[in-house]
Amino acid sequence: MTDASEEAKQIEKLYEFGERLNEAKDKSESVKDYERIIDATKTSLKAKQLAAQLIPRFFKFFPNLSSRALNAHFDLIEEEDLAILMSMTALFKHIWNVEDPGQEDTIRDKVLFFIRDKVFPLKAELLRPQEEMERHITDLIKKSLGDVTGAEFRMFMDFLKGLSVFGEKVPPERLKELIGIIEGQADLDAQFDVSA
Repeated sequence: MTDASEEAKQIEKLYEFGERLNEAKDKSESVKDYERIIDATKTSLKAKQLAAQLIPRFFKFFPNLSSRALNAHFDLIEEEDLAILMSMTALFKHIWNVEDPGQEDTIRDKVLFFIRDKVFPLKAELLRPQEEMERHITDLIKKSLGDVTGAEFRMFMDFLKGLSVFGEKVPPERLKELIGIIEGQADLDAQFDVSA
């Protein structure tokens, strides 16, 4: 167990690394700072929470560290002690913020498979308080639906249908919300292209 003064030093160092990365014009020159942020995922609870916020913030600047950063971030999300609200938001940022065309599909696939295989099956344990977290996940999924494949859309819809906020005996407005999500993806107002 890390004592309070050691934890305070770890957090102070993480803020230093984050600050230097923020100020760096060429962030790739600060690779050691990003590596130290990744390494902080194996320290105290509060340092892990801060590292979970910093990893996705600077992720796009270090494509050579993408696998290591993703794996460290996945490990954090699987830890019971961490605030899953913040970690889930950070996880979805990996889907939205990939800028390297060579890495985009690989990173996106890894994150989506992680969500499908690790998060969805544990939703009852992870999403607490249940209704608040389910609403938050619904918002994250809605934001992710702007650019998805058919398989990804089905995966997200299966997950949404499995949430209690869209389950059996829910008010009609909740079902309308789910239908609205489907209609938004279907783009029913678009001109039908017969040749497609």
